[in-house]
Amino acid sequence: MLFTPRANAAFVPMNGTYYGLFFQTDTNWQQSSGTMKITTTSRGTYSANLKIGTANYGFSGQFRTDGSAFAQILRYYQYPLTIQFQVTEENPDVILGTVGNGVWTAVLNADRAVFNANTNPCPYAGKYTMVLPGDFYSTTVPGGATVGTININTSGKINLNGYLSDANKITPSTYISKRGRWPLYSPVYNGGGTFYGPLFFYATTNDVISGDITWVKPPCPCFKYYAYGFYVVNSVYGSQYIQPPKGTSVLNITNGVMEFNGQSLYQGITNQVALTSNNQLQNFSQNGLSFGVNLSTGFFNGSVMDTVTFDWHPYKGVVVQNVNIGTGYFTAGYLSGEVWLQGN
Repeated sequence: MLFTPRANAAFVPMNGTYYGLFFQTDTNWQQSSGTMKITTTSRGTYSANLKIGTANYGFSGQFRTDGSAFAQILRYYQYPLTIQFQVTEENPDVILGTVGNGVWTAVLNADRAVFNANTNPCPYAGKYTMVLPGDFYSTTVPGGATVGTININTSGKINLNGYLSDANKITPSTYISKRGRWPLYSPVYNGGGTFYGPLFFYATTNDVISGDITWVKPPCPCFKYYAYGFYVVNSVYGSQYIQPPKGTSVLNITNGVMEFNGQSLYQGITNQVALTSNNQLQNFSQNGLSFGVNLSTGFFNGSVMDTVTFDWHPYKGVVVQNVNIGTGYFTAGYLSGEVWLQGN
């Protein structure tokens, strides 16, 4: 895809900082996805930082009179990167463009950070939990759900504590746009893989977080889980998280089940449970089950005894309050499986 700047008679240089993603829209390739931060000035100049994996490239320049810009980055033993972008006439808070190397071309979409804690507080500020479902029938992609706890402050800064269902952790940080767009990007596996996607927050709907995540893991015998690698594209869902008052349970589960399903088990595990008003999980089944929840974030963890092998399997998850469930992943053998907590 060739980006062609267009005449923009309304271009007015201004001070701002834009945060965005670039990735190919027709394939899932780790080497052609990344994130970019662009800082603009009222003099019509810009400075930028582009990140692919763990590699960072800084560059700067001058906007043309139509609001477009062009840059090239030379790289050791790799094709140079060509970057083209433009401040849009319809919405100067958005920059569109492309990043390419002659072999691939990725689409760039960046938004200006507009929120200020004092003068323009972010309407999305608060705590959230997020889930990327797995496929517990599979042995080639993670069977458990990847989960995350999210905090957005009144300046629009968004921090994710993510727990990937192959037992890795990510902690990316960026800024949310005025349209609720979250340019999520995190390199993983020492830059050999990525976890990215443009996600959206909706402040007034039940489906609070939506969008597709692309997760790329390269093959490597050094990995304990899923050493053959994989790529996953799936939709996320999430909920606003409200810390319960003292004496109130984080989920309404007075008569429920906690299930563990995955291809690493001889058979699924189901425990009959109840969540008390002080957020202790009562276990009415014979096999052991431990549980603890962080009431500040909505994250929970513990371990469960296998009903066949009597091994203990660790698990992690988050509560999803708008649908009254908890979900996450456990690990056993060389695979992960799904954790599911709900009322009957």
